[in-house]
Formats: sequence, structure tokens, C-alpha cells
Amino acid sequence: MATWRGGSGTPPGIDLCLAALHRRGIAGTMAVVGVFRAAHPDFEWSDSMIKSMLNGTREPKPEFVHRLAGLAEVPATQVFAQLGWLSPEEVAQPSVPHLLRQLRSGISAAGQLALDGTEPWADRAAPAAAAAVLEGEHGAARFNVSLSAVECGDRYRCALMDVAEFSLRAGAEPLELDRAVSLADSRSLREALFTAHRKEAVEHPEYWSVRVELTALTHRALRHRGEYSWQGQPGARMWLDPSDGHRPRHLLVQDRVAGVPSGAVPAAAARCAERGVAPLVVIGHRPLAGGAAALLAQALGLQYVLPRSGEEILTDGVFIPVLRSPLQGRMEAWLSVVGHLRDRAAAGDPWPAVVLTRPYVFDATVQGAEPALRELRDLPAHVACIRPAVAMLRWWAERRAASDPSGLFDVEAWVHSVLGVYERIEEALRARPAEGTLLIQVPEPDVPLPVGGRGWPDAVVDLQPRLAWTMLNWLDLTVNRSGPKFSGRLQPGLLAEWAPTLRNDSGVSALMAR
Repeated sequence: MATWRGGSGTPPGIDLCLAALHRRGIAGTMAVVGVFRAAHPDFEWSDSMIKSMLNGTREPKPEFVHRLAGLAEVPATQVFAQLGWLSPEEVAQPSVPHLLRQLRSGISAAGQLALDGTEPWADRAAPAAAAAVLEGEHGAARFNVSLSAVECGDRYRCALMDVAEFSLRAGAEPLELDRAVSLADSRSLREALFTAHRKEAVEHPEYWSVRVELTALTHRALRHRGEYSWQGQPGARMWLDPSDGHRPRHLLVQDRVAGVPSGAVPAAAARCAERGVAPLVVIGHRPLAGGAAALLAQALGLQYVLPRSGEEILTDGVFIPVLRSPLQGRMEAWLSVVGHLRDRAAAGDPWPAVVLTRPYVFDATVQGAEPALRELRDLPAHVACIRPAVAMLRWWAERRAASDPSGLFDVEAWVHSVLGVYERIEEALRARPAEGTLLIQVPEPDVPLPVGGRGWPDAVVDLQPRLAWTMLNWLDLTVNRSGPKFSGRLQPGLLAEWAPTLRNDSGVSALMAR
């Protein structure tokens, strides 16, 4: 390692990180300290120590530099090399796809998950979790991992769900719970895991010890990979096989369409901005409307945004992790997005994004719901509200109940509450300009929706491209009257592939705009 010579200003390498953060609107040492602290609340050193490492009066420590580089989205190896900690030949690092290729003996890849660094799967939760568990000696010695894809849909069939299944290798035993907790790489995660699942662990100690161990091993790898869920706990019925008595498993599941945020295609996004098409806010539940929002974003080349309670948006549309309570954090995350929408509009630079907004943000029982509704009335964006069929809401509620071993989830009460929230949302939207507002009522399905199984019912899956096509036609008929129709110039992806069928699909015309 190079000899440290302090007192000469910002160290080389650190200045790369500061320049990258400045381009994203984070200027000044104290602003960087604040954002760093929000992203890493577990970091034990004081703000003054962080500041001194930024300005060069104290030697920067490797852990700090690694975290700062990640926050600035600058390769850590490049920063380490400029600080003299790595030689040029040491700078190249294996990518996650390379790690997966090296670990192919430990991964049974069922499905069509290509091990190619150019494929979009690298941003998804299941492959990232598999790599995180198997790249270290500890995880590779203890776990087998299989990856699979679940196909869903009828007319618009696709590989919709990613599933990673983790199981202990022959001879490996569950750890003591405290030992599993100690594997976490930060104090805040250790504290969270120490209290998590304590009640359940009394009855099923071995299962929950393994689940805590897997959470500790995968937490960092999953921080920026969208929405996913752990399934298969004792007493649950979802994602488990009834033929073997719903034997508990350790399954990490992600909707690869609606659950994974994506970036914009610059040229296509610029065309949308020029024609006033973006931003677009889509209000609906992720399994019932998220696929439509994601498909539309992909087809138009726009950023697909999935706000979550533990994230804050920066000036360039990048999200960073922050420490928030799960419930109130939903509201704060939404208001963060609203602020970004307004700032970009005021600057004459509309955000080229499709933002999925969950209806719970506007629930009257949540503090701040009324201000959120007021923001919605004059939001500088197009807004589409997708009111689901009651049968689809009930299907989703019944799946949630089947995933809850406590049996306390009240399906009918939840459905009644959500329908009331949609009434509040629609009342607020009626005060908006009609041209920039779309209200869709999804008709009731013709057939019952099966609750069990590993994927979504055909009616739910086929609805997503139909909703996306409906919103695309709406944009073409309102804000894009004079230009070439977007429906004829789609970016490569599922919606473009399905476009010939969608143009003549009676299911599209059945969607009622109100």
C-alpha cells in the first residue's frame, strides 16, 4: 500500500467520487457527508472523521473508500488504484456473471437464465442472491442453490417470475441463531436480525436460523435489485408443493417484469420529453398494474420507477437507501418522488419516467395522506389510475393470507379498505385536467382466479400488456396527436413483440376508460 502523505487537499480517487456526486447535484463536503450518512447509517465513524477523509487531513480508510465509491457509482478498484492501493494489473475485477460462471458447479440453472453479462438478468434479485451466497467460502461450503423461471400467461405468455431456492448441503447443519446473526456485515443489520423472527424461531428454530443466515449473506447484494420476497416459511401455503405436505423451503421470488426498476434509453426518452409524454404516474398495485407500467416504460424507452419506503431519490433520478420506518417511509418516499417531479418540471427538464405509485400512499389511515392527495391534483405529470376488478383484489388478498402463517390477515376487510382508497384517489383525480388524466376500470374476469401455484393467473398476466397498450393509445390520442404514433415506434421488448396481437385484441377495447 502506498505511503500516506496528508495535508495536500482532496486525495486522488476521492476527487473522482466527489466529482461524480457533484454531477448528480450533491455539492459541498457537508452535503456529501449527509448523503453518505443517510446511505450508511450503520457507519460507526463520526461526521468530522468522514469530512477529514474527504478533504485529505486524515488518511482515508478502505471501508470508507469502498462505500463512498459505491455511493458515487465509481468503480472502487479505480479509486483504490489512484490512492496507490492497487497496481494497474490488479484493477480488473470479476463481474457477477463471471462469478456465476466460476460457480456453475454450485448452481443448477433451471429455465432460461443466460450467463451473459449483456443480459438484463444481472440486475435481478435471484441471480444476485445466488452469487452472493456462493462467492464466499462460507456460503459455498454450506448451500446448494438452484435458479428457475416460472412462465405465466395465456395469450401473452412470458417468463414472469424468478425463483432462487437455497438448501443446506449434505452434512451442513443449521447454525445457532446468534451465530447466524453475527454473519451480517453491518451493526444495523445485526441489530435488525437479532430481533427478527425471534417469536417464530421458538417453534421452528432450525428453519429461521437458516433464513437469518441467508438474509445476512444476501442483504448487501439485494439492496438495489428491486422488490422481491422470501417465501416458503413453515405454515405458509404459497410457493410450496402440496404433494409433499407444503414442506418449508427457502425461496427468494421476484416478478422480473414489475419488480425490477430500469433505466431510460436516452434517445427514446428525449423524444418522449420533446412531445410532452413523460413523466407518467401509474397508480395501482404492483401485481395488478405494475407489469403494465414496466412494459410501457420499456416500450417508450423511459425509466421505470418503483418507489420504496427505504429509498430517497437524488437530483438525477438515482435512488439511494435511507433509514425509514416501513409504514411512514412509504409516504416519505412518495413525497420524495413528487419533489423530484416538481423540480425537474420547474427546470424545464421533465423526468423521462413511468412511476408506479401504490394506492396505500393515499390511505386515510396513513399520516400525510391528505397532503399526498393534494399533491396528486396538480402534479406536473400525466396520471393513469388503474382500478382493479374486485375479483383480482380478492385474489391478491387471498394470496397474502395464504403467505401469512399467523392466519390473522382479514381478506374481506382489506378488500373493502382498498376499494375505499381508490374512491379517494379517483375523487382527487377528477379535479385534474381531463386530458392529462386517465381512469381505467378493469372488468371482472370471466373465470375464477386460482390462488395457489407458483405464478400469477392467466387473466392477471394477460391484463398487463392490455393495460399498457390502452395507456399507449391514450398518450397517442391526447399528447401525441401530431407526431408519429408511439405504438408504431416501440423499443425492443415484450410489448413490441406482442404489438401485432394487441392491435386486434378485444380485451383492450373491454378496458373502460372513465
